[in-house]
Amino acid sequence: MTWAVVVGETVLALWLISGRCPRAAYAIAIAVFGAFAVINVRFLISGRTSCGCFGQVTVHPAYVLAFDLLLVFALIWAGRSQGYWSTISGGAFGVSGAVAALLLSIGATTLPTKGITSRISDAIVFDRYDHDFGDVTSLAKVTHEFRMSNTGAEPIEIIGARSTCSCSTADGITGLSIPSGGSLLIPVTIRVAEDESQQFGDVTILFRSLVNQEVGSRTVRVLASPKPDYRIAPRSRFLDLGRVEPNNNRTHLIELEPLFEPQSRFLSGVTSDKRVAVNLSEDGRRAEVQVRAQDGERSGDIAGIISLTTNSARQPKCTVYVQGECRPAVEVLPRSITISSGLKGSQDCELRVSTGTLGLILKEAKATDARVSVKVLESPSPDGQRILVSIPDTGPTPFAAQLQIIFDVPGSQQDRREERVMVPIFRLGSSN
Repeated sequence: MTWAVVVGETVLALWLISGRCPRAAYAIAIAVFGAFAVINVRFLISGRTSCGCFGQVTVHPAYVLAFDLLLVFALIWAGRSQGYWSTISGGAFGVSGAVAALLLSIGATTLPTKGITSRISDAIVFDRYDHDFGDVTSLAKVTHEFRMSNTGAEPIEIIGARSTCSCSTADGITGLSIPSGGSLLIPVTIRVAEDESQQFGDVTILFRSLVNQEVGSRTVRVLASPKPDYRIAPRSRFLDLGRVEPNNNRTHLIELEPLFEPQSRFLSGVTSDKRVAVNLSEDGRRAEVQVRAQDGERSGDIAGIISLTTNSARQPKCTVYVQGECRPAVEVLPRSITISSGLKGSQDCELRVSTGTLGLILKEAKATDARVSVKVLESPSPDGQRILVSIPDTGPTPFAAQLQIIFDVPGSQQDRREERVMVPIFRLGSSN
């Protein structure tokens, strides 16, 4: 059939070149390429990705359709210019035809082929269209072989496979052929994730007829329920340490629950933040995370990674992220007092004192210069206690002092101690 078409096109081309009976030659050429255009429209509707008119070379039917339409309009335009028909406006007809062919080519190549059922697709059947592997250990790869049978009269060739996710594949099948009445095993593999939620992958097998190049597809599904060797609590792999204060250790637990591998346990643990320490229990099922801020450490964020090593061959490591806020045992705001030179007379400044969760007791507040008046207000604000500081006017002479705030740290008589916070006070000399 293909050779007959080639011979016919060659004869038609020679006829047009010869110039003999031009009106009939033009009319037959228009009819032939119009028929080719109709055939390519049918190919597009059936979902074929190649017209098959160039042998093994794949050419999308949309491009050939555009070429056929351009030839039809060119022949009509040329015939009019030769006077074979004069009732058609050649310029307008030719330009509109070229634009229509271009738009049709662009639009046709973007037509979705998913869901289009072709005749060749009906001839291909599988022994089953889904397979559930059930419980599978995390991060493992499992494969099921689907039997693909060709019940049609034409041999087919597999031209590819596409998947809805990177976890499922069908490798090594492109180029394989199935004769009429034959069958082939199609291996479909799924790589199981680490979490415990069920996952699935759809794999679409693409194939074409070796007789007329018609393209079809069939889709199979694989499912699996990941079951890891162990489970970590917290499940989110995230620890919020909250507020961390000096001398107030806070302990958090990371627990390992064996699942697929009953002997799973922790072997070691390291952290990326020196303020975070990890100690493992004797049975290796718990990791105690201790966070401690250093004395005198100012406010700041704690953000780090805890890397835990296990005896699991499939899951040898797990990572837990930690975050928190390092806050000093006592926080005084503002941290310093500065009176500008433009202010006249005695100036009052109020300080807010927060003692965190250690329960420090404000014992005394005094200035190193007797000219500074200090008063601890009796009614504490919601943000903590308040201290009123009055700085005298020293005229053009600069003034500097320190406010010393003393706290009692709760504890036994032997452990009782004091916590001191110093607040600098500056007053710039006023200009006359």
